[in-house]
Amino acid sequence: MPLKLAIFDEQATSVTHEEGGEVRFSWQELDADRGDRPLEIAENLTVVSLPQFDESVKSSNAAHGLTPPPKQDVRALRRGRDRIHWFAEFLQTTDLNPGGVAVRETRGDDSVVFLPQVNVGGTTDFALLRRTKKLLKKVSEYDRVTFVLGSCLFSARSVRAHLENGSRLDAPVLDVRPDPRHVIHEIRSDPRPNLYEVQVGTMVARMAAALASVLPTGIPVDMVVQVPRVQYYLQLFDLYAQGTLTREALEHWMGLVDGRHELQGGAIEAYLRRYLAANEVHTPHIHVSDFLADLVPLIHSKIAHGGRIEPAEAVDCLTGTNPFWRVVAQSKMPTSLREVANTSYAVEYLDLGAAQQAGEKRLLIVVEDVSEHRIFTAADGLARKADLDFSSCAVYPMGRVLTPWNGRLMSAYYRDPGHVLVDQDGIQYTPEEIVEAVYPVRDEGPLGDGTG
Repeated sequence: MPLKLAIFDEQATSVTHEEGGEVRFSWQELDADRGDRPLEIAENLTVVSLPQFDESVKSSNAAHGLTPPPKQDVRALRRGRDRIHWFAEFLQTTDLNPGGVAVRETRGDDSVVFLPQVNVGGTTDFALLRRTKKLLKKVSEYDRVTFVLGSCLFSARSVRAHLENGSRLDAPVLDVRPDPRHVIHEIRSDPRPNLYEVQVGTMVARMAAALASVLPTGIPVDMVVQVPRVQYYLQLFDLYAQGTLTREALEHWMGLVDGRHELQGGAIEAYLRRYLAANEVHTPHIHVSDFLADLVPLIHSKIAHGGRIEPAEAVDCLTGTNPFWRVVAQSKMPTSLREVANTSYAVEYLDLGAAQQAGEKRLLIVVEDVSEHRIFTAADGLARKADLDFSSCAVYPMGRVLTPWNGRLMSAYYRDPGHVLVDQDGIQYTPEEIVEAVYPVRDEGPLGDGTG
């Protein structure tokens, strides 16, 4: 099947690559006047305009030959728009408003998700919005606001494992489960950022900076970049403890992760400073998180002297320096180091957003890729079980670069291998250049001013 890529942009152009058939990359234009037009390369995504979801506009639906949408779809779109209206009132700004268009995503289980158009800082996005119940009425009632921006590392295609018998393991490294018949002795990684890393880093920085620019003046703002490091150590440590991964391969993996953590964390920080400056926001403190660093001595000790780390041992170690891990220990103890790693993201939300002392009013604003929405749900669940004062809301901007596979980003590299993005003149495009074209520092929304 041809590899196809859509980029949301006002400019319509195309790139072709002749190698084993045509590979076409289209820069798509979203047309507000034709909101019923499906995206040509992503069958599960449809751009829909407001009249389609207005039950009173029967003539409009009939004129376009449209089937009236199910009532649950109507309610979903209205909820999405209402949340954006609420968010604008909560942030006490008139510079954020919903538009008249949404993206309707049909997922594999036939569920439907709507990403309403939201306009902020002179740009147009599509975004999901979530919130916890323990929110004050206005953002100005909080003593401090912390943004957390998240991104994963690598991709399914970027890291390859090689077995002792000389064969290559086709499964993504982070999905490998212990199997002593297949001992991994080498892990290789392409050092270049992939399209996922570049786009996610750019889009979350762009959205966070835009939101920070509309906050009332005088509120202290922190920006925390949440990029995995020790979490990825733990993802493979069970393989080492059970004999599926050699010590040399584990140590090499940890070195790869360290380098990637520094690369992606630094890139997001650079994107963030760039967009903050463009929005004339100069006050936030920016910090690249290394949340599980307290486990590093234990990990190195186990590598040096042998033995495994039990999940309860890891949680007990972490509880000694961070009381929010007690919530995990009292709730549901992880059964593997993978679970410890995955749970740590939610615990960090609590660490950043929950009140540390009586009377303290802290707000956490999460800006991440929509695939990470489970972290927000898990953090809210932990906070409720522990009856913590946890105020948080989450904004999940939709990427402007899409592929046909469930609307998710292409995890390929600019060369993976043989997939080279070139234009008609033979000029190659890297992920950075593609993203630069669709996420300019200052851009005008392709769908108008969002007044509907």
